[in-house]
Amino acid sequence: MYEATLRPGANGESVAAELGVSPKAVSQATVTYRRQELAYLKSVAQEYFRYPVGEVMKREIGVAVKGRDVVQLARVIVRSHEEWHSWDSLAEKTWRFLDEGEQRARQILSVAGVESVLPDHRPSRLSGPNAVSPDSERRADRVDTFYDWPIRVLNALPGITALGGRREFDVAGEWMLSWQILPALPHTTVFETGPHRDGWAITEWLVWFNRDLARAGKGITSTVTSPPPYLNQPGESLSFQTFGSTKPGSLTPTEWARMLTETWDDGTGYMKITWPA
Repeated sequence: MYEATLRPGANGESVAAELGVSPKAVSQATVTYRRQELAYLKSVAQEYFRYPVGEVMKREIGVAVKGRDVVQLARVIVRSHEEWHSWDSLAEKTWRFLDEGEQRARQILSVAGVESVLPDHRPSRLSGPNAVSPDSERRADRVDTFYDWPIRVLNALPGITALGGRREFDVAGEWMLSWQILPALPHTTVFETGPHRDGWAITEWLVWFNRDLARAGKGITSTVTSPPPYLNQPGESLSFQTFGSTKPGSLTPTEWARMLTETWDDGTGYMKITWPA
């Protein structure tokens, strides 16, 4: 009954008519479960606040936990989940709490007819009591310390968010880093408000940077990809990839990121960036 009120255009009277109950019954159920849902989602969001998910994300969490908008909280949780990459450093209990919270947040967004800002890239546990062994999961699906600093470099650039990286061990030892352009306004989608201005300009710069490295013989290639938009959220499917080779003479992800910071700071960048240590 409570979830029915989250559907687009639904209200107490329409849900009551649909279920054949009184509006008062709907109101009572909604108040009870909404209070519980808000308390739970706020506790999940506040847990993310304790970890380095980025200052912009922390501000969004701060706004969301002060309000009473279940959908806004759900979206902030999903975005925080995507931005946090050091899952193997968390205690098993904390990781499970955050992972279950993110799953519930996605359920709410689905019921509400709102897609999350980012696609579902559920992280794998890399260590701890329930660590996933290489025998039970392909190494190509893991985000590991191979990418920690390069991911933080990408996330230091405004208007984009790193989706993570993976080593393509099945394809001749390639590695890959990926990012998306954020929406122009917080708590919206690109389809609703358009792409972030800085994210658009920085993506242009990154495409140029990768092309320059490719022409210099550094083993770098880049591409743009999208899953079927009609099966996803229009405007949220496009992502950009940087591919590199592990062959001798090619750049590693860390070397690529270091060249990125040096090239940006050498006068080609659009603004002053404080790079991660």
